[in-house]
Amino acid sequence: MGKRIGQYELKSKLGQGTFGTVYLGKHIPSKNKIAVKMINRVGLKPEQQNRLEQEILCQRSVTSDYIVSLIDVQKTENNFYLILEFCEGGDLGQYIKSHGAVSEQVAQKWMQNLAEGFKALRIKNIIHRDLKLQNILMTENSPKAILKLADFGMSRFLGDGLAQTWLGTPLYMAPEMFKNKEGYDSKADIWSLGIVMYEMLVGEPPIKAQRRDEIPSAQKNLKAMPENLSPACLDLITRLLAYDPKDRISFDEFFTHPFIRKEEVKSLLITESNKSNKSESDKPEITQTDDFVLLDDQESCTDFVFLKTDTHPAINLSEIISLINKKVQISDVICKLASKLKINKEINGAYALIERATELLEISVDKGKELIDTHGLVPNSYPLFFEQVDKVKSLFNDCKRKSEELYKEVETSAEEQKKALKYEGKASENLAENLILNYSITLCKEAAKDEYLRDYLRASEKYKEAIVLLEFLIDKKDGENSDWEKFENFVVETKRRCETVTVKLTTA
Repeated sequence: MGKRIGQYELKSKLGQGTFGTVYLGKHIPSKNKIAVKMINRVGLKPEQQNRLEQEILCQRSVTSDYIVSLIDVQKTENNFYLILEFCEGGDLGQYIKSHGAVSEQVAQKWMQNLAEGFKALRIKNIIHRDLKLQNILMTENSPKAILKLADFGMSRFLGDGLAQTWLGTPLYMAPEMFKNKEGYDSKADIWSLGIVMYEMLVGEPPIKAQRRDEIPSAQKNLKAMPENLSPACLDLITRLLAYDPKDRISFDEFFTHPFIRKEEVKSLLITESNKSNKSESDKPEITQTDDFVLLDDQESCTDFVFLKTDTHPAINLSEIISLINKKVQISDVICKLASKLKINKEINGAYALIERATELLEISVDKGKELIDTHGLVPNSYPLFFEQVDKVKSLFNDCKRKSEELYKEVETSAEEQKKALKYEGKASENLAENLILNYSITLCKEAAKDEYLRDYLRASEKYKEAIVLLEFLIDKKDGENSDWEKFENFVVETKRRCETVTVKLTTA
């Protein structure tokens, strides 16, 4: 048996990098293969710590079939462990070294895979900065493989300014990165894509240099382009490898280039298949490797396996349980705020909040009852579902009791206040929403202070609590309100801060 870290077991060593060692591993409950990147905490310099935090944050923030998934992060006294999706085919560098150049049709399909991966990065404004054959993984060791972007150790969020740090693998670094005067942007990744594409088609890089200091001049005099390329292929690789970033193709142009567009890929694959007279069963298939199941960070392995093997044929119980839990979570936070107001003798506000929480729980109770009656569900067959329904029923009854108690106190208040709460439901609802918004803002301010004091655990808890309330308000707000955009931006920024704090908490 190999080394065990939580629910993961390390097996054989797959490779060694600058900042860590990668192992083949296994998720013990499901027996699924994983890759584990181990990073030594001892002697980790502050800049290396920051880079690790950026790696985790960048990789966690994107979801794509063409990017290696970061499943989990574990830490011990001596090491960090990044639990990653395992790709059976190894890296593209190993494949090119063993098999040589690939056909234009295969290169086209693979470049389209990389384009999809970079689309996900562009949405989050992330630059990779270390794209090379070794950081591109394959789902299988054949031309049928799907390619996935990997190793985000040098990545960062670009923001509004230019990056200036000199880093990466020199052979793949863009010319402007060597100058390091005016800085560089995402077009540095475009240059790296050009190097990768050339290596796919030729089997070697387009730069003739033996030493690092020879690379800048060699970038001005690249090797000749391969012969017999289609016009679209030649146009793309030439524009990817334009020396001046101003002349280089942009990502938007890259995504819509004729060589990359999905319909062009499909057409060429069909043509290639007809030329070789392959049978239907031999045609290229783009499929995920079936020995890997992605585990959600927030779900226990027991729940995941149960839901996967005990699914109702007519309804998605997993989704329904998730929605019930969401409403329970929101009502818990609202009740917590109501309790604070009650202690401070702010009875009207406490009552308005408890009413909102009661309404949320009642929706879940009614939904559960409807499903049980409609589909004849029984506890023995769906124990987890019934457990959640019983839980929400208990919470609903408790909230209803508190609401009745608070209203008795409200009855002793002024007639105008009682009328606003009892007979003008909209006024009560608006009061609750305003209280929730103000409390969310207070939580964010307190979290920011905790973050500054490096109390990341407390900051994370407050940000998460604020996000629960803000997401509740998103469903209630009027999109035509003039302040709606400001509110949405506030929610996005709160989620970003929460992600950042979570990473810092993981690596602290």
